[in-house]
This record gives sequence, C-alpha cells and structure tokens, in this order.
Amino acid sequence: MRALRVPFTAWSGALGVALGLLGLLLFKHLSFPLMWHDEAATAMFGRSVLENGYPKVHGPKNTLYGLDVPLEVGVNQALDAYLGSPWLQYYVAAAAELLARRVHDPYEKTARMRLPFALAGALGLALLLWGVLPAIEGPAQRRVLFALLFTLLCCASVSLLLHLREARYYALTVLWVGASVLLFLHRHCFGSIGAGLYAALLVPLLFLLFNTFYPAFAALAAAAALHAIFRAMRGGTPRRLAIDLLPLIAAGLAVLPLVFFYRLFEVTSLLLERYDPARTYGVQLADTLVTLLRYEFLAPVIAARLWVAGLRFARRTQPISEALRRRLAASDFLSLFAVVYVLLVSRTPFFYERYFIALSPVLSATLLLDLFSGVALARGGSLGLRRARAAGLALLTVVLASVAVVRAPEFEGRLHEIDHIYRGPLDHIIPYLLDGHEHPEDLVVATNYEETSFMYYLDCRVLVGFYAPNLVRDFLFVPDVILARPWGRGFTALGRLSMPYRWAGTRFPVENIKANNTPSLSPRNQAQIVHRFRSPELPDAERGVLLLERLREE
Repeated sequence: MRALRVPFTAWSGALGVALGLLGLLLFKHLSFPLMWHDEAATAMFGRSVLENGYPKVHGPKNTLYGLDVPLEVGVNQALDAYLGSPWLQYYVAAAAELLARRVHDPYEKTARMRLPFALAGALGLALLLWGVLPAIEGPAQRRVLFALLFTLLCCASVSLLLHLREARYYALTVLWVGASVLLFLHRHCFGSIGAGLYAALLVPLLFLLFNTFYPAFAALAAAAALHAIFRAMRGGTPRRLAIDLLPLIAAGLAVLPLVFFYRLFEVTSLLLERYDPARTYGVQLADTLVTLLRYEFLAPVIAARLWVAGLRFARRTQPISEALRRRLAASDFLSLFAVVYVLLVSRTPFFYERYFIALSPVLSATLLLDLFSGVALARGGSLGLRRARAAGLALLTVVLASVAVVRAPEFEGRLHEIDHIYRGPLDHIIPYLLDGHEHPEDLVVATNYEETSFMYYLDCRVLVGFYAPNLVRDFLFVPDVILARPWGRGFTALGRLSMPYRWAGTRFPVENIKANNTPSLSPRNQAQIVHRFRSPELPDAERGVLLLERLREE
C-alpha cells in the first residue's frame, strides 16, 4: 500500500490530531443543555440508589416511574423497586451523583453526571479498536492507519457522538459490546487467549451487558452461538462446540433469575399489545435499516462486503495468508453480529435509534477490515483482480462521498454545537426558578413532561408527570408552578390543578418544544422528536413557553 511510504511519525501525528478531534466532539459543552427527561430519570434513580441501595420508586416527595404499563407490573411490590430498565446505569449514575452533589450550579452538575458515561463510551470505542487491530498485519504504519481511519469514522458518526454524551445506558452498551467483541475476536479469530480466560471474562461481561441493555445481550450471545454452530458444521468437533457454547450457557443461566425479576416477558407482552398494532415487525425492521443507511455507515459496509465476497470467490482456488484469513474471519463475525442484532432488536415494542447505537463502531470496524482485505485479496493477482480492486475502491469512494453529502446537515450542525451553547426550554425555566426562590426544594411544580428534570435540579415535589403514576395523591397538593408542554398527556390534570387559583404568567423567548433536546437524529421514532443543533430561542417572548406561577393571597 502506498500509505506505508508515509513515515510512521506522520501517521502517528495524524492519529493524535484525530483523537483530539474525537475528544473535542465528544466532551465539548458536556454541561449543555440541562438533562432532558430520560437523562434526568437516570440521575434521579442514581440518587435513589445512594439513598436506598437500589432504584426505589416512591420517595418522600415524588414517584419515580417511566414505564407505560401499570405500576403493579413495573414495580417490585416487596422492594418498591423499579423494573422498567436494568439497573446498572443507575449505579453508574449513583457514582456520578457523588461528584455532582458537591456543586450547586445546574450546568456543573450536568457535566459531572454525564462525564462517567461519556468516558465509558470512549473506552468502549478503544476496546473495539484494540479488538480488531491484530487483524492488521505488517508494518506498524498499517495499524496506525487503521486506527486513524476508525477514529475519523467515529468522528463522522454524529449519532454515535450525541448518544455517547448522554447520562444513559447507551455508552455503557458500547463499552460492554466493545469489550465482549475484543474477547471473542482474540479467542476465536486470533487465538491469542485460552478457553479458560475467555470464559472467565466473557461471562461477567455478558452479565453486565444484560444489566445494561438486555436486547444487546441476546444479540451478542446469539451471534456467538451461531458462529460456534457454523464452525462445527464446517468440520469442528463436538468437544470444541461444547467449549464454545459453555460460557454462553453459563451467562444465560446467570441472567435467568433477572429475566423473572424484571418481568421481561410480562412487560414486553403488555408493550407489544399496546404498540404493535400500529408497528409491525416489517415496519420496525425497515425503519432500522433506513436509519442505519441514513445516519450510519451501512451503505458502504454493504458495498465493501459485496466487493470482498466477489474477490474471495474469484480467489477461491488460491491460498491466502493466515493474516488475511484472520482478518476475513473477524469481519465475518462482526457482520454476523450486526445482522443478528438488527433482526432481534427490531422486534422490540418501540423504534429508537439509541437501541442500535452500539452497531455504529461495529459497522465502522467492519468497513475498514473489508477495505484492507479487498486490497490484499487483489494484490499480486491477475489483471482482472487488479481491475476489480480499482473498481471496488472507486465504488467505495462514490458511496462514501454520497453518504457524506447526504449527512452534511448533521455534520454542519454538530460543528455549530461546538461553537455555540444550546439552550432549550428547561435552560430558561429551571435557572429562573433556582434564582427566584431561596428554597426551590419547597416548590410544588406541576408539569406533563420532563418532570424528572425538575425533581433533579430543584429537589422539589412534582405533580402529574408524563406517566401520571400518582394522580390521586397529586390532587391533594396545591401547585406553585405549572408548566404545560406540547404533549397529548396530562393537559386535563394540569387544568384541574389550576382552576381554583389565580396565576401570573411569565413567557420566555424559547419555543415550547416537546423535549429540552434528545440525541435522536431519526424522525422514525414514536415520540417524533429529533435532536436540535440550534437553540429553539425566539427573538421575543410573545410566542415563547409560558410558565404559570400561583399568586399568593394577601
């Protein structure tokens, strides 16, 4: 490769610049905006873990609940524990809360809450890269070039960057997937670790993955099992198959009690009954593929896979090097994992691109492995193979250029975010309430969305909320503040709470959008909200969000 003629120090310098760019894109303005609904719920459950040892639903002031099923299903009655999501993210949030509670500024608290998650995501990318690098043989420049290209692809994945910045399970999923893929490749493709160490490390990693995002656990375990079965069908021994499957069986047995504890079958059944009539599996699968094509690198991955498949077929009678064989094996497993992941996770009751964010670095690694493999397969071959190599590289260039053109708006938007501070509705209202009240913890706020944000930043009592888990109790309290958000839920309850009292309205020069902001770029989600790169601020407050404050009787 001509790239190897470039001095090692030059490639290393370029890699350093790329890593600096990735760090800038990932960590700059981590404190802005204030946490939206899902992030603040994670932070509140993290606070509950510090106070109770686990995510407790009912507290002295508020009910923490975020599942669209009855409380008797989504809550463990004996413990009053939340069952709507695995708990590992809440324990990470508890560690972050130990840092955040030392400061009072809401933005500093936000940065400290998000930082451990962003670091976990960055570590996950590094582990995945470490996992695939042994597939790149030859001079060190080649591995540095691979690392450089992988880093640049991660920089170009705006969806990945936005999700890794969230105080949610997304970054943790990337971490455990990256670590598990590293183990699998080093065991089954490179042969650099033994069966005992592999099992001893993989079982706890899969356990952690289940307790972060169990659909990803199912996809990774299924892909590993299929890989073992395929290898056995190609001439492996029953003993080797048993050794390969044993850690997967052990991990399955380890998480089995949690399947029943979290009531996964019951909750999933109720959610499918509620949402599936409008969203069949075919529609869900199509939305997944369109999103990966539009916002990730699925299109060039497919092109590269087809190109390499053609070259492999053309060279089917010719021997290939052991290094190239290992590289092809690594790419084959990553592709298998991606296919299984898409097929399984698309069966979830909802579609959100966050469910598939762990595939972003996997697709990038697959693309680069196939790029290096395609060049190697045609090296030193016939004129036809050399032409096929040139044609494949030209095709990949066209596809990547097309992807860049289509995704230019979000590239530009992310760069705008680096230079400008985003401010949503909560960034106007919460500082206003904090500054205007000596004891904001004594306030009673009524709202129909992002109630957890008020709970976290103000430490106050909040009525109604998005899921309205305790309306009967809520009507026993008199709200000091009412904020109506543009959701179909909760308007009637807010109206009833406001009727007996007189109110003063304050408008803020910001659009009353559905959420303060979200990381989702795809509009194909049930909530129909997408990430905003620019603040929804208005030139004046006449059409801005309205905050009602109860007038005190003289």
